[in-house]
Amino acid sequence: MEENPMGAKNHQPCNGYLVNSTKLSRSVSLGYIFLEQANVSLEDLLLAELEKGIGGDVSAITQMLGNSSSALSDALKNCVDLRQQMDEKVYSDPDVLATINLDVVGKGFHSTGLVQLEAWAKISELTLTHGFYSVLDHFEKALSEILAKTDEVSRLVANVSEIARTSQVNLVLEENTDANIKVEFFQLYTLWGKFNNEFIASSVLSTELWYRDNGYGSLFQKKSAFSKAM
Repeated sequence: MEENPMGAKNHQPCNGYLVNSTKLSRSVSLGYIFLEQANVSLEDLLLAELEKGIGGDVSAITQMLGNSSSALSDALKNCVDLRQQMDEKVYSDPDVLATINLDVVGKGFHSTGLVQLEAWAKISELTLTHGFYSVLDHFEKALSEILAKTDEVSRLVANVSEIARTSQVNLVLEENTDANIKVEFFQLYTLWGKFNNEFIASSVLSTELWYRDNGYGSLFQKKSAFSKAM
């Protein structure tokens, strides 16, 4: 079996897919980073209004949201490239998967703060359905939904550009007027939160499978109670 170094929340599947899986993780990370930068730009605009009474523009916000959309588009392409490589290499999940009680393992990971249980349950269900192919399909659908919501938020932000020039964006958000963009921003963050939890759960599972399949131990500390549960 080909050996590859492991990263943080990336590299699933592990065996021989390091470049494409790392590109996917990188694109996902950039997409979320740019969302946070858009939020910081919005907060900067609000602070300028509240502390200095200065009007501004929303271009920095829409630019960061545009960057996030571009990164999400890259992530979708990375999914296509990864699937193509899996097809070419006739990918299959490690044999050790059949020897693991995913429910018990997930509870153990949850107890040590590695995964969120709902996310682990979803990834486990998908993995047992059709392996990592099912997980990748799920990620593509989620990323497409996040991309669509990001573009929607960007359009709504652009619509308050005139309001921003008059230093009244804070009033729009505070008083819940027609131009309020909070609902869509909340929805976008919620989509990202769900996706990030599932992406991490998938990476934790793939890492655990990789370690066990190659005799590298486990993400768990050596505990006799857990060994007996297995």
